[in-house]
Amino acid sequence: MNREPRAPGVSLLPGSLVVSSPSRIPRVHLAEVQSWFGRDFLVPLHHESGPSLQPTLVWREQHGGRKYPTYLPTYKGPMVISEARWRKVRQPGGILLSCISRKHRPGFKAPLGTTFLDVDIDQCFPAILAALSGDRKLAQACQEDLHQVSGDVLAPGLDPAKRRAIGKLFNLSAVGGITATGWAFHLQDHGLSVTQEEAQRMLESWWAGFPEARDFRDRWARAHRAAAKKGDPLWIHLPGERSFHFAPGGVLGDSKGGYIVKTGTPAQRLDAAVRTTLSAVFRGIEGLLLDRALQLAFPLRREGVRLVLPVYDGALFQVPENTAAALSEEVRAGFAQALAEAGIAARVSTARRATWA
Repeated sequence: MNREPRAPGVSLLPGSLVVSSPSRIPRVHLAEVQSWFGRDFLVPLHHESGPSLQPTLVWREQHGGRKYPTYLPTYKGPMVISEARWRKVRQPGGILLSCISRKHRPGFKAPLGTTFLDVDIDQCFPAILAALSGDRKLAQACQEDLHQVSGDVLAPGLDPAKRRAIGKLFNLSAVGGITATGWAFHLQDHGLSVTQEEAQRMLESWWAGFPEARDFRDRWARAHRAAAKKGDPLWIHLPGERSFHFAPGGVLGDSKGGYIVKTGTPAQRLDAAVRTTLSAVFRGIEGLLLDRALQLAFPLRREGVRLVLPVYDGALFQVPENTAAALSEEVRAGFAQALAEAGIAARVSTARRATWA
């Protein structure tokens, strides 16, 4: 992410080769976002066993340019993440709060007199895809229960609850593009064994139901491959003076995150790179939406609203217990306003709870 002048290359957004970006998203500069966390808006989490996670002003770019605060634990214990995840953080002694195992989260309790407020943009990636592609059928499904809609298409022979779980898995992991091999692997992790041919038919059946979204995906791939053929870099520009830059090696799939990619054939690496750049757009717009929603929530700090954890498509807040219902609606309304400003049809869900579960 940067604010440098646009360099030569293939500019996919806004409005050149593929589609106009949702330019109505108000600009929220990174400096403003970062300043919120240096004041009284961000609070630590406390665990029932004694340790607390204190926020710092260390910032990391994660997945599509979002800026996340890194937390420093005051102890070494069972909640420390795996060595592989620890190395990803690249901050001595630091962890990303969102990396803590779910089994440990109920031990984090809201302080006396407060409660946690969990706010999520439902089915965020599919809703962004619907807005970018102009697929009205997908937009309508996002206003309903897209997880059930997707599951009914992907696995009609299963019971409704299992179908919905499969649909949710697809919406969270596969909308940006996935191979039949990858989809079969995901399904196997969820106890469903299918062949690659069956997995491919499942994927094709979902995309066939949303032809405008499928056309957008295909046009994206053609634009990316045109850049790869010329050996050009790829610049993706978003509102708010944010952009993604993929060097020629990243466009070809020969490098990723500063590392040389040695696995797979050149064609397989290019296929993976196409999916990476498309997912980067989703992540980037998702980040812009979250920044705008937090900007709208920030004045509520005067009423006791505090931010505990920003996540990709939502946030965990801490609010006074006696005004939690009213504040929950105000925060939800801010998220809904951010979506409406961008022309993205998605629902916002909220939940109040005493623990971070």
